[in-house]
This record gives sequence, C-alpha cells and structure tokens, in this order.
Amino acid sequence: MISTYVKSIGEIAIRVKNMDRMVDFYVELLGFELRRRFENDVAAIKLADGYHNQIHTLTLFNENLPGNFKKYNWPGLDNKFTNLHHFALTIVADDYDEFIHLLNEKNIPYDTATHRWTGWKGIYLQDPELNILEFVCYDERFDEGKTGAYDFNKLHGSTTGKEFL
Repeated sequence: MISTYVKSIGEIAIRVKNMDRMVDFYVELLGFELRRRFENDVAAIKLADGYHNQIHTLTLFNENLPGNFKKYNWPGLDNKFTNLHHFALTIVADDYDEFIHLLNEKNIPYDTATHRWTGWKGIYLQDPELNILEFVCYDERFDEGKTGAYDFNKLHGSTTGKEFL
C-alpha cells in the first residue's frame, strides 16, 4: 500500500495573483518564516518542522507558471472554480484562547466552528486572495463522533462561526 510510506504532509501549494500581498500576509502578518523566494514566481514559507528534516511548507506559485503534472494543461487561476475548500494547520488546544486573543489584537477577522464529529475546534481566516486557512486543534470535550452516535447531518459548524450545541 502506498499509504504506508506517507509520514506527514510536506507541502501545501497554491496559485496566487499577487505574490507580494500573499507573502506579506503569511510572513509579516501571521509570522511564518519565508525560506526562499524566486522573484515573483515562487515563495516557500515554513509552516512547521516536519518529518525527517523536511519542513512543512506553504508554497506560493505565480498563477502564470505551468503545472507540475505534464498531462494536465493548467487553464489559469479563477477563484470561482478552485478545488481548494481550505487548508488546515494544527495548533494545540491549550493555545486556542491565546490564539484568538492574538488575532483580535492584530485586527485579523476570523470565524470559529466546532466539528463535534471529530472533536476539532477550528479558527478560520481568509488570506488576501480569498483562500481559507484553518487553525485546528483536537479537544476531547467536543468529540461526539467517538461514540458512533453523532448526527452526521450536523457534520460541520456554521459558516458564521457559531458552534453547534
């Protein structure tokens, strides 16, 4: 099985229209480390330490670069037709309230949701190009799915940030 070789997520790669704005958001505003930048084409941003000396990165690619899969002709970036729902970064549950406080201090808009089917609490941000970034943690107090009795019609928290009770 191929899945037995996978140890972690190594990279999240997204296409961008405005490299400077996106780098400023992730590096200057959120505080992630810019590892490498190749002019306006590519920027590699460290999200966290990874597995076996490979770091977890968010890599920003200019929308005009060709794709990496040779059998796919990249048609260009259009936010109306993206396949990306959101991407999530793990935080520690004990840091959740402090994280919210920091976002408020920096006047960064966010939504929250509790996903009781997995016991996850999420904090959602939107970057300058409307990609959704989630900071997520596991909190056993909210894990109704482990009993197998959870109502999956309530799969997600609301998009307005209110928790399902």
